[in-house]
Amino acid sequence: MYFFGDNDNKLEEYAWFKMNSRESTHPVGQKKPNPWGLYDIYGNVWEWCQDLHENYSNKAVIDPQGSKTNKSRIIRGGSWVIESKACRSAHRSRINPQHRSNTVGFRLVKEFHGNGEKEWEPEDSEQKRYIHNKILELGTIKEVNRFYCDNSKIDAYARRKAFEI
Repeated sequence: MYFFGDNDNKLEEYAWFKMNSRESTHPVGQKKPNPWGLYDIYGNVWEWCQDLHENYSNKAVIDPQGSKTNKSRIIRGGSWVIESKACRSAHRSRINPQHRSNTVGFRLVKEFHGNGEKEWEPEDSEQKRYIHNKILELGTIKEVNRFYCDNSKIDAYARRKAFEI
């Protein structure tokens, strides 16, 4: 249910929600992070996701992207006005993209190379050309991420270059 277990009695250590928020958002990082070092995974503000809303099907799917016609976006994780049971990543709701609220936000992500090393690039121009052509063939960032899904230097390079094409 939660990354820290199935009982919400520890939620107050990790999240701002209706019971402890004093009816307001709070600066990120005042509660404990999850095991990967991310703060405010639950509560504080709903996380606006890339996925478009669609009812789940009865079939098993991996990373459903949602409807091609519905414009409502998925929000997850609950907010400072929500009861604890809705402060879970599995709990989702939807929101119109034009809606503005102090209960909804989004997470910015940047790849970090903290060791000061230069990012790897292939020395061989033939390998660069192959990766460039493969990215064009795959066509979308989503497909590039699926094809280059390991943490190898080549895959990291290809994912980085896909954003430049």
